[in-house]
Amino acid sequence: MKFAFTGDSILNGVVRDATSDRFHQIVQRTQSADITLTHLETLIHDYEGPEVYPGAEAGWTWMRSPRSILDELSWMGFQGVTLASNHTMDYSYGGMKSTIAALQDAGMAHAGAGNDLNEASAPAIIGTDDFKVGVISMASSFQPFSRAGEPRPDIGGRPGLNPLRFRYVADEEHLNQMRQMWKKMGWWVMQIAADEWWAHPAGLHVGVTKIRLGDVDGLVTDVDPLDLERHRRSIEKAKETCDFVMVHVHNHEWDPKQGIHAPPEFAKQFARASVDAGCDLFVAEGGHASLRGIEVYKGKPVFYDPGDFFRMSDNVTKFPTEFFERNHFNLPDYRTATVQEGLAARKNSGADNPENPPGGYFCGKVEGGFVPICNINQSGAIDQIELHPYDWSTSKEQAGHVGIPLAIDGAKANDLIGYEQELCDPFGTTIRNENGVGVIDVT
Repeated sequence: MKFAFTGDSILNGVVRDATSDRFHQIVQRTQSADITLTHLETLIHDYEGPEVYPGAEAGWTWMRSPRSILDELSWMGFQGVTLASNHTMDYSYGGMKSTIAALQDAGMAHAGAGNDLNEASAPAIIGTDDFKVGVISMASSFQPFSRAGEPRPDIGGRPGLNPLRFRYVADEEHLNQMRQMWKKMGWWVMQIAADEWWAHPAGLHVGVTKIRLGDVDGLVTDVDPLDLERHRRSIEKAKETCDFVMVHVHNHEWDPKQGIHAPPEFAKQFARASVDAGCDLFVAEGGHASLRGIEVYKGKPVFYDPGDFFRMSDNVTKFPTEFFERNHFNLPDYRTATVQEGLAARKNSGADNPENPPGGYFCGKVEGGFVPICNINQSGAIDQIELHPYDWSTSKEQAGHVGIPLAIDGAKANDLIGYEQELCDPFGTTIRNENGVGVIDVT
């Protein structure tokens, strides 16, 4: 069986009419697999409907796409999507529910969001009666109000996404620095165990930052133990009923010591814990680096980011006031600015070149991404992976279709595969370059 997946799909319109042969080459790859998944990094709604309100905070862009994109995804061969991300609640509960309803109407499997934590944590089941694939989706980057809530015998749950929370781990020097800074900021600070402190802004007794004293050099992260145990149980349960389990995490965090191209410590910790619990394929994505490395842990592939797939966020047609307020320094009057003026102001706001992380998003030495196609053998394990490289269209290449993936070959493909090998070196993973396609022998 061939199993393919991609990173973020910010898809905002019809793309099958794109004239580029290179785009259709990539589509042939996604169509060729028996099972193909993508991360749907947008919401499906029409800016109105029950509870469809723009959130006071969003994941940078308040996402919206028409229902017609599901026809495009089906045409490209996608049978399912992951949903948990920093955009899940861009349009409140109504936007999330509208997206799920559209996916259900289209018969497309989905995971990562639901009416309560049980639904959000449940795996999407894809495949046949003879070989079932379970996909569990979660996010570590999200607004606190986005978390789904678990129902209790005496009270219902809360709609939202499946969260993966993390803590900070510090040596004594950094722990004391953070505690003093929180106090100077007027935050509420509590010591809740011999080696752990919680802090939060005054009055916000749920939006907690957690830090514990550990045997580390400086400051790192680890997975919140409650979420670690909950996700471990979910993976073990999915493995009981599915032949193959994929775990997906949408995360924007990075390793501050190495840069945005390196995954944070908690992501590596959780990936290995997921494999220990029975996961067959682990995929983290969403870092916009645009690539991160690949690890083979106990014979199971771990992708720390295969790269964005569709980059069409500038095609969003409406934004709430908060979008323009954020970029008001570059607008004559944020209250009357047009969408295009707002997008231009955002581009000129310094967000593309922040102080941290150095270079901001999309600062990889070589720009591009991969469509990984995994060969699942008769034992139900991945024994080989092909990495099909692409870059993205510009306005000069594809008028009206900016940000669609375009297959690359020759020197461009060789450069991208070579760069990915550099990112894989810390994990001891070797990529063979076979005529512009990366190949990893897993077993």
